[in-house]
Amino acid sequence: MSAWRFRWFTSWDAIWQGEVAERWRAMADCSPCANAFHEPKLARAWVETVGMATGATPVVGLAEAPDGSLVLLPWVVVPHRGSRVTRRVLEPIGHALFGYNDPLASVPISEAEWRTFWPAARAAVPVSHDLALFRLVHAEFATSRLAPTVMEDSPMLEFGGRDFDAMLGKLSRNAREQVRRALRRVGEAGGRFETLVGAPAAAETAGPLAAMHRHVWSDRPRGSTLDQPGTLAFFARLAGEGTAAGWARLDRLV
Repeated sequence: MSAWRFRWFTSWDAIWQGEVAERWRAMADCSPCANAFHEPKLARAWVETVGMATGATPVVGLAEAPDGSLVLLPWVVVPHRGSRVTRRVLEPIGHALFGYNDPLASVPISEAEWRTFWPAARAAVPVSHDLALFRLVHAEFATSRLAPTVMEDSPMLEFGGRDFDAMLGKLSRNAREQVRRALRRVGEAGGRFETLVGAPAAAETAGPLAAMHRHVWSDRPRGSTLDQPGTLAFFARLAGEGTAAGWARLDRLV
């Protein structure tokens, strides 16, 4: 029997209020393991746009480690419809769209504990599903020789990296010089950055930015991400609601 203990929540109403909401907010704000994609308002925006459009159902967990530490599991079950069968896949909220799907731990947890966590969590999930897909979890949480690091982290992944100068400080010297040269060229050409907030940000996202993205990507084999169900509505909400509330930012080059 696993030493991990799980409680699961399968109603969005129960998740967005009460204990889960309070713990999620506190852990996203205070945990050293948190990153920008653990923001509960971001998760809710995805749930109410992409999640709703794709039929995602909640299976959000609170796990207690053997040492008493807490881990939040913001997971969903999503139907993936193929040409012959539909698979019900257990995956994190946001999945590939977010790109960072680590469980949210209240404090750092040992590799040994993570190794026992995954089979225990899979066995404890109360909702039927065909398979689980967690391909965008950092190696220190996956603790498997089959989970090598294959890319560098975004310099804006941590909450403390929201400031532009702080972001540049996380880049290599060569990358910093390239960015600064590009900014100088923009300035020499008379360009400047304008920060958009609220309704103007949402309109910019749903209009010109979406048009530019589709112009570049629609003719390619994988197409434009914005044509996936609910995705454009998600980004418009991110730009509008997120910039107005301060948990997102949109800058336009003019």
